[in-house]
Amino acid sequence: MSCLTDVGDGIACTETCTDEVRKINSMINQGKRRTSTSGFIYLLSGAALLLVNIFILKRFDPFLSVFGGVLFLLGLYSVIMNRVRLGKKPLDQF
Repeated sequence: MSCLTDVGDGIACTETCTDEVRKINSMINQGKRRTSTSGFIYLLSGAALLLVNIFILKRFDPFLSVFGGVLFLLGLYSVIMNRVRLGKKPLDQF
């Protein structure tokens, strides 16, 4: 008699813990999707700050340049690492 149940991404006790393991797996998957979304938001925010600095202000503002560059690089890193973690090639579908 086996007391373990395969729940997809984990193993749980037969009746008592399967719902908890499914909830944990659901939270992990939601976190992965949110990480991907936040990476794109950082990327777009950084690009917007850099473009505002160049085209709208038409002068070099050190704060906007550094902050925009950091956000852009952080977003790029986040997007690439999320794609690698999900098993996709980093730049195959951009």
